[in-house]
Amino acid sequence: MDFDFDFGELETDATLPDLLVALYQGRFTGSLRLSRDEELTRIRFERGLPTWVDCEPELTSLGEALAQAGRFSQPEFESLSSYMRLRHCREEVALIRLQMLSPKELLVALRDRSRQRILACFGWTSGDYELEGTVRTAPEHKSPALDPLPLVIDGMRKEWGSERIHAALKEHLDRYPVPTPTGTEFLQKRADDDPLRLFAEAVDGTRSLASLTQESGTAGALASAWLLQALGWVRFRPTPVIDLHADPTANLEFEITVADGSDANAQAPREKAAADDPTPNRAAALDALGQEILERHAQSADANHYQVLGIASDADMRSVKLAYIQLAKRFHPDALATVEQPEIRQAANQLFARIAKAHNTLSNAARRKEYDAALGGSSAEDADRLGQAELAYRKAEILIRAGNFNGAEELLRPAVELWPDESAYWAALGWVLYKKSPPDLDQARVHLEHALELDPENAEAREHLDRVRASR
Repeated sequence: MDFDFDFGELETDATLPDLLVALYQGRFTGSLRLSRDEELTRIRFERGLPTWVDCEPELTSLGEALAQAGRFSQPEFESLSSYMRLRHCREEVALIRLQMLSPKELLVALRDRSRQRILACFGWTSGDYELEGTVRTAPEHKSPALDPLPLVIDGMRKEWGSERIHAALKEHLDRYPVPTPTGTEFLQKRADDDPLRLFAEAVDGTRSLASLTQESGTAGALASAWLLQALGWVRFRPTPVIDLHADPTANLEFEITVADGSDANAQAPREKAAADDPTPNRAAALDALGQEILERHAQSADANHYQVLGIASDADMRSVKLAYIQLAKRFHPDALATVEQPEIRQAANQLFARIAKAHNTLSNAARRKEYDAALGGSSAEDADRLGQAELAYRKAEILIRAGNFNGAEELLRPAVELWPDESAYWAALGWVLYKKSPPDLDQARVHLEHALELDPENAEAREHLDRVRASR
């Protein structure tokens, strides 16, 4: 990245995507301060990952946002406000004490709020940025680390739009991207349904960047292309890579000469042009797609998660992911930009939300067990074990925040034994083993590595594992 790494003007010296990529690759720890007129946003980073976002002025508190989203009733929100005033405590503390949110739900809410605050800054067309190398005051409740790469894609897709991203990629559009060894290594570690990985799978050097992005035609695909080149995970060739598996006759054209002088030669190009015209076929394909969307949407109303994904109830995790990827490629809103009928687009949005919910449940071992129990596919004993494990985990989270790592270990060990398929339990125990006195570095590493085996998207486990390895 060619910009001053300490301070500068947004858009003039660096864009927010530029900054997030540079800080991610530099594993920056500290704060990124963004200011515009009377607004101030400070994003705190640990080893390149955003962990907390402060805004001044804070127009909406976490409780207000949750109440507006329907999470609390108005009387409940007023009770929260009264408790904060009487006890002189922070809102996050009051939410826990009043049991309006569990510790785990609070962390999720804080993470979502941080994400939304960062996304809002993508819409800034002016302002200043400044890096502060040391975080002065750690927040009382730190949200789990955010993966900045999907943030960049979402922010560019929503706030920049296709035209601006296209302009940013202008110098590369006629060139042929190929993956770099570093890019291949990093992409293999990302989830199968990660949008960056899905786009990168089509990058093989045989098609220009313009062709790759036009094939999808969405701002999301353009943002993925921009991010791959910004990370250096692709390089560009002036000429295509020869595809040895291609049909050598695919691009050959033949001219037929008729000896009797008839106008067959003149008619042939017209027939070829008609055959090559994609409009009728494309319209028919769109009609068929619309009908499929409406039928699937109607069927999903009474379907369970397995039926929505089209898999058996005993399908393994890989089958769950593969089913989701295939459905996402076909029914994701970004992939349906050419569908213009409002009723079909609405049905598609609702259908994909149903698909995403099914995947979110079945791709997590603990949630899947709980769901199977509700369906009658698991015993009541399993549901009870899961409840005990989750209760122990939530209690341990409170002890971890209080610095009582030995006490947290006593709770997390039974949680892991009760429900060994939950990545969060293994990650928390690994971190406690590292932080307790004296630390057990070998077991901390083992537990954190297993957490990532269970859930490769667990950014906090990956961050903690890096710290454990660096301390050896």
